[in-house]
Amino acid sequence: MFKYSIRYIHSINPSLAKINNNATKLIINSITDNINYNYNSALQASKEFEKLTFENNVNYQQIPDDSKFIDKYYNDLIEYKLKLDVVEYNDFKTISNLFKSLSELKPSDEVEIKKFDLFIYDLIKLFKMNNCHLFILDLLIQNKELFDKFETINKQSAC
Repeated sequence: MFKYSIRYIHSINPSLAKINNNATKLIINSITDNINYNYNSALQASKEFEKLTFENNVNYQQIPDDSKFIDKYYNDLIEYKLKLDVVEYNDFKTISNLFKSLSELKPSDEVEIKKFDLFIYDLIKLFKMNNCHLFILDLLIQNKELFDKFETINKQSAC
């Protein structure tokens, strides 16, 4: 029935049916849709990801080139990593544990709360894009640092 529904939607409007048959992705979509921004979004995401069970053989999926996540959140990722006192984000072992720890860092200032909630929402989308692999955060940080170093060397050699 469910596969039939997706095919039916696809025949009506192909742009609506860009859904992977993987049930995990559908559940993660519902997590982002159901976040109550009057509540601690990180704690809520932690509880939702806790309910999910992931297969160890789910392949890593590269983030699209046009993703601006690292440009937007590099400083936040570094700051949270320091505040959470971890060497790598992958040290959390589960996405739920990461969100649980992030929930303890939720700010009290109205402007900062909105920024934090947007970060959490975009983090959920990032995990959705790469099939829920925690190491993506460490990989993004490492790639950004290498790219910045490369840019600095290029600028110095151009002078």
